[in-house]
Amino acid sequence: MSKYALEQREQRIQEIRAASLLDAVFILSHYNGYERQWGPPAGRAPAIELADVLPGIAPEAYEDALKLVVKMKSGAYKVAKSFYEYDTATRSYEEENATWLADNSGFSSTAYDKARHAALVALR
Repeated sequence: MSKYALEQREQRIQEIRAASLLDAVFILSHYNGYERQWGPPAGRAPAIELADVLPGIAPEAYEDALKLVVKMKSGAYKVAKSFYEYDTATRSYEEENATWLADNSGFSSTAYDKARHAALVALR
């Protein structure tokens, strides 16, 4: 596995431990499901396990936060569709983005940026 992958993983672990619960769950989900997937499989660092970074979190609190993360990440695809002016987009990018942010409050600007970026890459 690459040195860069291990450094990135360690950086995300530190970010998770320093973040609010909602952002911590977002970072964990984004790293394991998106960032970690880039590059050749042999060079990838291991997934980050919840128990290793947030051992004291109650399962219910994690599940509640994860539902909000999934909702936010899913909504980012509507923003991306509006940005690219897909036929299925019903609002302008500005309108869709403002609605998405209002409907998914509580995350850091970095989390919104990363979710939006992942959706834009996926739909390019």
